[in-house]
Amino acid sequence: NPDNIFYLPLAADTEHTDLILSSITNSDYDKYQADVSFIGSLYSEKCPYNKATNLPPYIKGYLDGIIAAQEKVYGYYFIDELLTDNIIKEFKEHVSFYQFPEKANKNDKEVLSLLYLANKITEQERIHLLQALSKHFKVDIYTFHDTPMLPLIRNHGSASSDVEMPKIFHLSKINLNMTAKAIRSGIPLRIWDILGSNGFLITNYQKELEDYFKIGVDLEIYESEKDLIEKIQFFLAHSGLRKK
Repeated sequence: NPDNIFYLPLAADTEHTDLILSSITNSDYDKYQADVSFIGSLYSEKCPYNKATNLPPYIKGYLDGIIAAQEKVYGYYFIDELLTDNIIKEFKEHVSFYQFPEKANKNDKEVLSLLYLANKITEQERIHLLQALSKHFKVDIYTFHDTPMLPLIRNHGSASSDVEMPKIFHLSKINLNMTAKAIRSGIPLRIWDILGSNGFLITNYQKELEDYFKIGVDLEIYESEKDLIEKIQFFLAHSGLRKK
């Protein structure tokens, strides 16, 4: 009954966040302030595509090509349209494919699209964008991954969601959100948490953002790597507008 299924967006606990922010100290400022920061997974541990090492060259080349193309497109997910029955069949023959629960709707295309390819796209996008940004700005990230591929970035390890994250969001001049590609149109929790901490946010475009926020007033969006770099440069140089 899809015409009668509805859902609410996620939310931030601003009463708790306000309490945390009211207790910020000078040592917190010294520890957590940053020009550009990102908190989150790099998705390497969530990416079973990385284990698909025995794919035929044609299948591997085809999938790598659509991964690279989708990485550069925001607001529209077209991978499903490019997965043919033959591609799915060949992929399943060469990997240890996901095992469905007994009563599940066994949709192989959705699994290949969302579990394997979308997670790989998310991993690639986050690494590539952070590498590009690190050549222009001081970037701090909080992730439990080792990050030898990001030698210019300061990796502080994980951050506690109840105490440290609100302080980081609040004290960073610019917070980044790069939505996982498996989230087709919705708003990830990171966006609510950043705004709920009175933090400045630049995020990729998601269709449902315009249902709840005014872009350019509540938050800013980027449409490409070049656009993101230019907007970070602009808002670092215009602190009054950024704070407003």
